[in-house]
Amino acid sequence: MVLVTPVRERVEEDIHLERSILVKITKLSIPIAVIGVAGGITMNYMGPWFRDYFGINVEKIGWIFTFFMIFTGLGTLLSTYLAEKFSNYWIILIFTPLSGLSIFLLPFDGLFLAIALHTFRMLLINMETPIWDSLYVSYFTKNDRSTALALKSFAWTVSYGVSQYIGGWLFNKPLTWPFYVSGVIYVLSALLFAEIL
Repeated sequence: MVLVTPVRERVEEDIHLERSILVKITKLSIPIAVIGVAGGITMNYMGPWFRDYFGINVEKIGWIFTFFMIFTGLGTLLSTYLAEKFSNYWIILIFTPLSGLSIFLLPFDGLFLAIALHTFRMLLINMETPIWDSLYVSYFTKNDRSTALALKSFAWTVSYGVSQYIGGWLFNKPLTWPFYVSGVIYVLSALLFAEIL
C-alpha cells in the first residue's frame, strides 16, 4: 500500500475520465467488440472442427496449427510496412471484410482450401491488430491512451468470451453454421467501423 499510494495519486492527477472521453471510447470500441464476437464463435473450435469435418487426427491438427501460427506471426511483421505505405483506415476497412469472406468460404471445399483460407484469415486479423491499436490511440491524448486501450481490450475480451457460448451452441448444429454467422459478423464490424470512424 505504501508503494502503490504515490503512484495512484499521480495517476489520478494525470487521468481525467470526462464524459466525452468515455463516449468516444465506447463508440470506438463497438467495432472491436463485434470482431470479438465473430472471433469467439469460431476460433476456439477450429481444432475440433478440423477433426470432425475432415476426419484428421489430433497430431496432424497440431502440425496444421503450428503452421498457422508461424506463418501469421511472420506476416504480422508486414503490418508496419503496410501502415507506412497505406492509410490505417483503409487497411482495416479492407482486411476485416476479407477476413469475413475467408471464414464464410472455409467449409465449402476440401482440406487444402480450408487450411489456406484459415491461414489467410489469421494473417489478416493478426496484421490488422497493431494497425487497429495505432489508429485507436490516435483519437486520444497521451494521458487518456492507457485507459482507452484498457477499455478497448475489455470490450474485445468480454465479447469474445460471451460469443464462445454462442459458438459452442452453433457447433452442435450443422458444422457450416458457425462460419456463416462469423463471416457475416465480420462484415458487420467493417460496416460499423466505416460508419463510426
